[in-house]
Amino acid sequence: EKKDGQWVFRLSDNGIGIPPAFQETIFEMFHRLHGIGEISGSGIGLSICKKIIDNHQGRIWVESEGVEQGSTFVFTLPIVNGHQPSLPPQHQVDLPAASK
Repeated sequence: EKKDGQWVFRLSDNGIGIPPAFQETIFEMFHRLHGIGEISGSGIGLSICKKIIDNHQGRIWVESEGVEQGSTFVFTLPIVNGHQPSLPPQHQVDLPAASK
């Protein structure tokens, strides 16, 4: 959505959720909420996302009610010259007609 001079993107899942106490620290390099072997991952993915968003003068955060409640990752990017961001053809996704 377009809001306050920025594009706001929201990505939701129905995953394990993130307790409020950890919602800021998950964006730190190598920070994991679970021990190795419990849930896969290296702890670098969200820190890379944060670095990319920061480099484009945006923000990224997570919203979650806690464990087993799923999560919504939200990030913003500034609107540049009033243009909508575009993706190269290989990265575009065709949505079903009802979702457009």
